[in-house]
Amino acid sequence: PKQEKVFSPLFDPKHERAIFQDTLYTEVAEGEILLDNFVEHIVRGRPVEEILYATVPTLRNGVQVIRDTGESLAPFYQDQQALIQNMQTMLGKDLVKTHAFYGFPIGTRQEVKSYLYENLNLIPGVPVLFLSDLGLLSANDLSKRDERKNWQYICELVGELGSRAIAYLPVPELYWENTLRKNCDLYFWDRPNKWVYQKSIFNISAQQI
Repeated sequence: PKQEKVFSPLFDPKHERAIFQDTLYTEVAEGEILLDNFVEHIVRGRPVEEILYATVPTLRNGVQVIRDTGESLAPFYQDQQALIQNMQTMLGKDLVKTHAFYGFPIGTRQEVKSYLYENLNLIPGVPVLFLSDLGLLSANDLSKRDERKNWQYICELVGELGSRAIAYLPVPELYWENTLRKNCDLYFWDRPNKWVYQKSIFNISAQQI
């Protein structure tokens, strides 16, 4: 009898919580008192109007997950859904907001901004995770160039909201662009048995996170 394929998650379940903590955090000023600033005021005889604290990472603000359902992400649909379910289990469903999109409209920065704010209802200050190729796997060179510009706008606009932009990318680091790195924290997200789909585009060996 034909054996059913066993689903294997992209992230090792033993390390998944640590991966979320390392990549999806929000920094809050709840650490130790910043004594240097405190002491300086005392030495100079100035009143201490505000006590400053070091920032510490936390997951309690949750995450906003933007899931790309375009053709280039087809091999990862099940992985996306499993990842979101695991996030909801670990963080709580109320702390994991999800949106799906099939290609962002390509246009001016203002047009992208209108779409981003009006259609996705992003919450300021909450990290935004993109499960997407950020346009890097587009087969058409002209379309790819437009998409990459679009994603540059998107990541900048997320930053303007006071949120961190993060992307789990099924694209090796060799192909990441500096314009994306500047405004988005990028993490490689793939496994060898998925790489067959992308191999014809990049013609390189499989890699693992």
